[in-house]
Amino acid sequence: MQAEGASSLDEVFAKVRRHRTHLSRLMNAHDATRLVLGLLYLSRTAHAAPGTGVPTWSWLQGQPAGRGSGIRAAVSKCLSHWLPVADEQSADVDTRSLMPVPPPGSEGPLHALVQAIGSTQRVGPLLDQCLRDLSADQADGSHYFTPGDMARLMVGAVVPRDRHRVLDPVCGSGGLLVESHRYIRERVELNPTMSLHGKEQHAHTSQVARMNFAVRGITAHVFPPGDSLAEPEREPHDIILANLPFNQRDWAPEDKMEQGARRSGPPPSTPRARGSPRSGCWTNRRRSTSPNGAVRAARW
Repeated sequence: MQAEGASSLDEVFAKVRRHRTHLSRLMNAHDATRLVLGLLYLSRTAHAAPGTGVPTWSWLQGQPAGRGSGIRAAVSKCLSHWLPVADEQSADVDTRSLMPVPPPGSEGPLHALVQAIGSTQRVGPLLDQCLRDLSADQADGSHYFTPGDMARLMVGAVVPRDRHRVLDPVCGSGGLLVESHRYIRERVELNPTMSLHGKEQHAHTSQVARMNFAVRGITAHVFPPGDSLAEPEREPHDIILANLPFNQRDWAPEDKMEQGARRSGPPPSTPRARGSPRSGCWTNRRRSTSPNGAVRAARW
């Protein structure tokens, strides 16, 4: 296959942005971007042998255009089959049901998005742009993703090594873990054997992280959705990276405060510290770091 030029990729970018904008007029921008992420995910994962009866990406590409064409149902069917569940041990927490349903009248932009995404082999840049768009869509609620340049700076500061266990307790879309994987891959020139773990409080964002890793071919474990400040992971890790949340008053829910005996120390005593998730998360990080290694965590 002939390599794609910059102009060809720019054209795909423009088409995806245009049809995403069209889709966002029929639903909110946040959900429209998540649907585009879902299509990017399907383009890399929805593949099966012919005749198996499984909805695939090629089957989706063959759906006709036009209102009433059935592509809305086809997209939903494909996503329902291929999207990852939250955790193999937690069947009651099924993030597949969190993907937005394509609204009536979206047949045109959906078909165009499938064709545009299917026309390129370089979905990485499209994925990066979608994650930036998604972060911008939800930034007003202080729920954002770590920008790429900040992720590179933070990972470079802690210098991860191959075979390290790396945890992001507030992983968002998984950007810091993706950057940790890239950092090692560029240095060992092999697929890293490090263990990447992430946890995210919001179920739909946890789903985004799983799709992000899958599209890039990165093996990572995302824990079931939960609050790392209230219930930190117990397994030790060599490196803990986190871009901490802000504008959140309580460092742990009230019902968790009654379980102080289970903590390795009291909650922050000053009002400012108690109201800061940064102080609580820093305490939890120290508890989750491997006893055989130093605490190596970037704090912004």
